[in-house]
Amino acid sequence: MKKNLPKSACPSCGYVVDAATGVGHNEQPKPGSYGICLRCSTSLIYTESLTVRAATFIELERLKQGNLSSYQAMQYTIAKIREEAANRN
Repeated sequence: MKKNLPKSACPSCGYVVDAATGVGHNEQPKPGSYGICLRCSTSLIYTESLTVRAATFIELERLKQGNLSSYQAMQYTIAKIREEAANRN
C-alpha cells in the first residue's frame, strides 16, 4: 500500500520523495524507519514529520544487528532495476 508523504528531497541526489511503499503488506514508514532512495539507493531515515534525511553511520551500524542483508538486497535490486531501465532507453 502506498502512503503519500510530505515532499522532501534525497540529500544525495535531490530526488523528490513524496510517497513510500513498505516491504510488508500494510507497513508504512514512521519516524525512525529506514528507507532507500529510488534514484540513487542512498540509505534514508524518516524524520518526525515523515520527510527524509541521510542515515548516519550509527544508524547504519544498527542495521548490522537487524536486517542488514535484507536491506542491502533491496538496495541492490533497486539499483539493478534502475540500470536495466536505463539500458532500455
